[in-house]
Amino acid sequence: MSNDKITRREFIENATLTVASATVLPSVLESEGEAKTTLPQRTLGRTGVKVPIIAFGCGTRFLMYQSEDEALRALNHVIDSGITYLDTAMDYGKGMSETRVGMLMKTRRKDVWLATKVTPTARTRDAAMREVEQSLKRLQTDRVDLLHLHSLTTAEDLAKIEAKDGAIHALYQLREQKVARFIGMTSHTDGAVMAKAIEHNDLDCVQMAMNPARALQFEELALPAAKKKNLGVILMKVTAQEKLVGEGAVSKTEADKSEARALSLAAQVEAVKQEITRKQLDVEYARITAAIGGRIGRAQLTVGNFVNAGGSDPVLTTIVSIDPIYLYFNIDERSLQRYQKTYAERIRQGNRLKEAKFPFHFGMDSEAGFPNQGVLDFANNRVDRETGTIQVRGVVANPASRFTPGSRVRVRIPFGDPYDAVLVPDTAILTDQDKKYLLVINDQNLVLRRDVKPGRLLEDGMRVVSAADKGQGVKESDWIITVGLQRARINYPVEPLDSAGKPIRPAKASEAQPAAPAKSN
Repeated sequence: MSNDKITRREFIENATLTVASATVLPSVLESEGEAKTTLPQRTLGRTGVKVPIIAFGCGTRFLMYQSEDEALRALNHVIDSGITYLDTAMDYGKGMSETRVGMLMKTRRKDVWLATKVTPTARTRDAAMREVEQSLKRLQTDRVDLLHLHSLTTAEDLAKIEAKDGAIHALYQLREQKVARFIGMTSHTDGAVMAKAIEHNDLDCVQMAMNPARALQFEELALPAAKKKNLGVILMKVTAQEKLVGEGAVSKTEADKSEARALSLAAQVEAVKQEITRKQLDVEYARITAAIGGRIGRAQLTVGNFVNAGGSDPVLTTIVSIDPIYLYFNIDERSLQRYQKTYAERIRQGNRLKEAKFPFHFGMDSEAGFPNQGVLDFANNRVDRETGTIQVRGVVANPASRFTPGSRVRVRIPFGDPYDAVLVPDTAILTDQDKKYLLVINDQNLVLRRDVKPGRLLEDGMRVVSAADKGQGVKESDWIITVGLQRARINYPVEPLDSAGKPIRPAKASEAQPAAPAKSN
């Protein structure tokens, strides 16, 4: 290893880029509208990749942002300013830094050169592999541009890294698998150990602490070794922090004054932030928004009205939902039990009413029948003991605003699955003591009796009927007598008439309407 000193010019030329902290970000957020900036670039050693001369370190100062939104705005501003090299690590905030960077990688991965690091606690191959897997998840990507082994310290630490099961072998494998385009190491403490690491291992880049304080021999030992192998060099701690004071570059008094001034400015920034937050809250209180969309009613308070602070004034206005619109009605306890019996299997399987999407039909006062449809989505949890009913709610699509909130409607809920049924006019059903029957006409125009069991009466006057005994059912070819029932005699012929009272010829009797009246001989 050569210990020859290099000139300051060579120092500048070999320092490919520097890692900047987030100390300037509170002020840059005020100028988010500025145009994108192009920074000078340097080739990162043997990688051949051109990167900006300044990288953004997503460490302690970046993590000072309490709000995720503020942090992401700052990060976007950094990238838009041309600082597209992002330097993060798992041990920056126990993964918080990688998580924040990952939120941006969903949309801006192609815009940045992304570097992260394996922590000093993962010096074995398996531990490093596990840690990289977790880092990729937090970063929301399947690859990084540069993967470092972080914070190399002593010769013993280097020996662990280079052991047979050491972490360096994990980096070699990840580079071969294209999970990491390039690999490297970082060090804050010892230039001599870093120089040995450069000589012993097949690295692409190194990141080291270098500054005008010329401490820790990075410039004397590690930088020449990196230059010899044409590695990409990233510098950190370039302002030397407190080391310049120790070297006598400035007086202790001046340093204390600068630190106090910085703290004062930071406090002023925080005070301004709090004032902005307070004014934003005032604006929020002055703007009233509704949680739902719909139709707004008459304004109870208008500009110029005096409003009491105690809340005794009327509400500003009323908003009703229009689309969808909700229909509330009550059903009796007996119908509820029929429903539970009919749908016992669905209830046993735990299907919720909203998920089952049971249909219902309804009609307005000005409409005939039940031409409109909705689905049930809510039922109360108990029956009202005073009324013997339970409240149910249906939801109805109302894109054309046909239905107005507060209107009266008639509701019909079907129980059971659809089925075929025989419907006859209720006036055609006759009674013989405890039996119900119909008078029908066969093909010879003879009157026959069909005993039936009456079912539900519909709104249009038709009634559901079924056969009372086997063979007594009403056939599709049967003609039912609906008018002149008193003059019809069983087993006697009749002359069928149409609705206008005209005779129907026997040859065309099967083509006439089934509801035609009959006249006895």
